[in-house]
Amino acid sequence: MDDSYYIAQVAIGAGESEAEISAKYMAKVLLFKPEDGFAILGMSKEVGELSLLYSNRNQKSLMVAEASASYSAGWRTWAGGWRTWAGGESSLSYSTFYENQANWNLIHLNEAQNRAKQLGKGITVAILDTGFDLEHPALKNNLSPRASWKDFVDGDQQPEESFGYFYGHGTAVAGIVLQIAPQVTLLPIRVLNGNGEGDLSDVILAIDWAVQQGAQIINLSLGSKDSPQAMRAIIDYAFSKGVYITAATGNAGTLAIDFPASEGNKLLSSLSDAVVSVGSTNSKGKRSSFSNYGSSLDIFAPGEALRTLYPNNLQARVSGTSFATPIASAALALALAEPASKYQRRTGLFKANPANDLDSTANTGIITSQNLFDLFTLGKGMIDLDSYLRAALSVW
Repeated sequence: MDDSYYIAQVAIGAGESEAEISAKYMAKVLLFKPEDGFAILGMSKEVGELSLLYSNRNQKSLMVAEASASYSAGWRTWAGGWRTWAGGESSLSYSTFYENQANWNLIHLNEAQNRAKQLGKGITVAILDTGFDLEHPALKNNLSPRASWKDFVDGDQQPEESFGYFYGHGTAVAGIVLQIAPQVTLLPIRVLNGNGEGDLSDVILAIDWAVQQGAQIINLSLGSKDSPQAMRAIIDYAFSKGVYITAATGNAGTLAIDFPASEGNKLLSSLSDAVVSVGSTNSKGKRSSFSNYGSSLDIFAPGEALRTLYPNNLQARVSGTSFATPIASAALALALAEPASKYQRRTGLFKANPANDLDSTANTGIITSQNLFDLFTLGKGMIDLDSYLRAALSVW
């Protein structure tokens, strides 16, 4: 955890050293990327308030996507005492939780997993969240090597869940990924405390860490009401290295999509190709009442009453855009793990012609009318995993 009060992004001039940048702005250099022409600075409250740099508050500036207290409480309330995996089962499939079957049928998961023979093998999804039950028998065999783990909150390499209002959130997100792409590798990174709060600097450093550790996909089931320039810079950097970001739209039930999901389908945004913004539906394919939506939204995925993993060898029933987002992460992993095809298997496939990857009318019922408000605020509709993979793998 960094103690900086403000965070800013600055350009690096030709030949400028890290020490020169630090002295020039009277700031701590958190990230120094001379080959990419930028640095991320941390400033004290006093320096930041006098600086002419565009900066953002650091402490607790990002939160779990559960913006609405009623819904954030709701997902945790369902964390009951059902004990499972006593035999130490190491992988999950679409049929692991029969309660999820209606949701998985909606996105054609069975067909997609039959098509994606690798099931995500060889692809690393970094999950930046509240921590993880690193010993959960259904999770531990899919984790990346221990040396790659990181806890930016406590400053160590044990990104475990900590007690608080959002205890178990990261473990639950990881469990959703594994139900879609059971052979994927998960890179556990903790950036939020047990109450679902995190510092901007920790999230920025975590994205950089994930890139350096070889992650191809970064799952952000978190967001901010602000649009920090430093965060924009690190997302753009990650995308330049071939890494894609999935982000939750937030759970206030309004047109105000959280950042960075707000950049997903945003006209003229430099981040629109890098970010997939994900909203939530119920098992009937209708937009969840809590899900944020708007013109910059890309896709919807199931996010209500999903069964998934919970710490201490338990399972939970969860709701929120936090849990729709890992479905998009896992979909990317399924495609990226398959042999090369003539199509670039990238986030752009989520944003292409709906006939190729997303059936926004017949499949989902999300867009139930032809009025322009629906057409411009509900993205491409529900993700259809099988159609997405068929487009990605050029199998028609």
